[in-house]
Amino acid sequence: MNFNSLAQSKSSEIITDHPLISKSAFLVPVNDIQFEVGFEYQKQKFYKNNFIEEHENLILGNTQIRNGLSEAIELRIGAEYFIG
Repeated sequence: MNFNSLAQSKSSEIITDHPLISKSAFLVPVNDIQFEVGFEYQKQKFYKNNFIEEHENLILGNTQIRNGLSEAIELRIGAEYFIG
């Protein structure tokens, strides 16, 4: 299958969201496959026993694959990789 000729023959709009964080209100068109990749950084500060504790988290590779199965059904497969 030649993806270049497929991409040139179709001009569907990309429907984006933040992978595994928010969901788009729109479905990917039928027979389209869309890959989404992102990252997330968190910094938390809280008080415990009169001490301030800070934690930083980095989540790399929030990945989601979306496939339009029909006008009303979309398949979503997602994963994330955590580095604490």
